[in-house]
Amino acid sequence: MKSGGGAERRILILGLKQSGKSRLLQCFQRYTSVYDKLPEPIPTTGYNIHSVGLCGIDFHFWEGGGMCDSEWVVNHFGIPSNIDVLVWVVDSSEPSLIRASKTAFHNFMQIYDEKIIREASRNHVTYGIPIVIVASKQDKTGSVKASQIFHEMQTEVVQKYHKVYIVGTRVPDIGPRQGLWRLYEILAYSERKRCKQL
Repeated sequence: MKSGGGAERRILILGLKQSGKSRLLQCFQRYTSVYDKLPEPIPTTGYNIHSVGLCGIDFHFWEGGGMCDSEWVVNHFGIPSNIDVLVWVVDSSEPSLIRASKTAFHNFMQIYDEKIIREASRNHVTYGIPIVIVASKQDKTGSVKASQIFHEMQTEVVQKYHKVYIVGTRVPDIGPRQGLWRLYEILAYSERKRCKQL
């Protein structure tokens, strides 16, 4: 891998099929310019693992294949250890899929947060990790605004144990891209939520 310095961040990227996870990961490459045309993403099976050094931080990304049944994904692929941030990608250009994404997201979080409560362990891999809801494809005609997606994802339940952020992204094949710097800041500097009780 290409080292960026001493600090490390481990990022898990999940979401439904074709929500924009692979395209988002393509933007976290060294020397990627807005004048470079991004290649057509290849569907992911299992985990696509990518490491890169950016601005003094070594990022390690685990991009999971499209999720339909969260329990199936958990049983077959597990979850990488010591994750620092969870990124959940929602395709804002497909309003009909937002509800399905919300259901998959809450099913996934329930599985792991129930383990936290049952094991009463603050060392569990998902305890207190920040969550970023990424509203992808904001550049597409008819896309749902990021603020509306955040509302429809109903994250109030998971905010007991996690800080939750929303970032809208515009990532065309070529040309100016938006939302990536804000996402970088959260991935690089957000901290786990500290709770007095489990």
